[in-house]
Amino acid sequence: MEKQIRGVIIGLTLTTILASSTYAVLANQQTDVQVKSESRVITTSPEEEKQTTIEIPTVQIEDEITTKQEAVYRMINAIDYYHSIEIHFLATKKAGELIESIHLSAVNLPDNHLTKIDTTYSTNNRSFLFYDNGNIETENFDSNDKSLGIDTSFVRLEGASSNHSMTLADSIKIGEDGEKLYKARPDANYYSNAKIVALPSDLAINLLEDEAIYELTDTGKIAGRNTVVLEGSLSDANQVRYQANHFKLNIDAKTGVLPGMIFTNNGIEKDYLNVSSVTFDQLPEDFKSN
Repeated sequence: MEKQIRGVIIGLTLTTILASSTYAVLANQQTDVQVKSESRVITTSPEEEKQTTIEIPTVQIEDEITTKQEAVYRMINAIDYYHSIEIHFLATKKAGELIESIHLSAVNLPDNHLTKIDTTYSTNNRSFLFYDNGNIETENFDSNDKSLGIDTSFVRLEGASSNHSMTLADSIKIGEDGEKLYKARPDANYYSNAKIVALPSDLAINLLEDEAIYELTDTGKIAGRNTVVLEGSLSDANQVRYQANHFKLNIDAKTGVLPGMIFTNNGIEKDYLNVSSVTFDQLPEDFKSN
């Protein structure tokens, strides 16, 4: 029986952004970090409950990602780096079958909780996703921006039963004391284009639990952005979820946002997203230039 993964990552923060440095990617390079807080990943199944304590260090951001650990931490904190983002990409999945061209605009509230995604499809349809305290409300429109009415839904995520992942952006919560909570929960209303905003939570848990399964392997450019390439093996549960055994992530070397994500099964591409353009708005000056 597939294990359901639920994780709570508490106290994820990044320190002050420092001056730029030489761009380098070394798959096995280590960096001095100080432990900021203790975070917990809780894995449960019908048969047992296991709790693993993971130390999340403070990552010193000088310029661009240089280690695999920093890549993971920066992906987890990616939502902190922007208030809005404009992305145009071609979504393809299931052995390369083209779905359509999609333009996505994501806007965050000041507390960094993603509250609205405005998506325009090549079929001239348009949809809005609203996030509010763990709920998702969606509404679809035709090319004239008139509500179709038939596909509007309101889904309560808590306790929802689904095999699909939830993006990190959906999972960020801000406590009354300002503490950030990261909760990995099933997403009963899954949209493949949402994966581009941030790391899917089930894969985030996979990476945090076992850093031996992945490595930095390369660098590259996607949509004019410098990226580092993180590759690795999926956990048994995620192999069932994604119908694949290997993943390859192109990570924006500064922000941690994912402009590229590929899942393969024995070398055959099963699911991937390919970004053609990315524009960040209201970024700190350090992140605005490559």
